[in-house]
Amino acid sequence: MTGGLSGFGLRTAQWLADKGAKTLVLLSRSGLSRLEAHKAVNELRARGVRVEVFACDVADPSALAAVFAEVQASLPPMRGIVHAAMVLED
Repeated sequence: MTGGLSGFGLRTAQWLADKGAKTLVLLSRSGLSRLEAHKAVNELRARGVRVEVFACDVADPSALAAVFAEVQASLPPMRGIVHAAMVLED
């Protein structure tokens, strides 16, 4: 899930866990740099969800390819992708 450590992406990750997701891969440009992100990931893990976090700019094809390669090598097959990364300027 891109944008998975804040706002809509984080809420979607929590919703997926509520619906039974066992493994979540959360991507964010800044990774786990914010306290809210750390707390949310720890809460998901405490519920038994395997959460893998990657600091990755999804606009960088080589960085994204590296994440996909690591996920493919070490995690169960992907069943879906949620693109929730965004910048809101209002």
